[in-house]
Amino acid sequence: MTTEVQDHLPCPHCKAEFSSSTLRQHLSQIHGHDMPFQCTLCGKGFYSVSGLNHHKRKHAGQTFLCPICDTTFTQKSKVKRHLRSIHGCIPCSTCPGIFRVGQEYDLHVLCCPDTHASM
Repeated sequence: MTTEVQDHLPCPHCKAEFSSSTLRQHLSQIHGHDMPFQCTLCGKGFYSVSGLNHHKRKHAGQTFLCPICDTTFTQKSKVKRHLRSIHGCIPCSTCPGIFRVGQEYDLHVLCCPDTHASM
């Protein structure tokens, strides 16, 4: 059984069909004027203020750098996802350290000096 049928979602504006991952991009680029938050520089539309603010960083040139391979991203969350999926690492939430997912990270969390200093 395939999931292709579930993956083709109709656009509510033009009835073209897209996978779930590309429908949002289509809506933003083609029907941005129908969305409540619109970029004044390029016309792309967004459903939320946070989506618009993330987008504006691209125009401002704000980037976030992977500390391992220097790949740049426009969102900090994309760096975290990149670290986990490409490098198998996760950053500590309280110190600047980056550790391998699993036992190395778990052991660090137990003895991270910054975690215990904030208690």
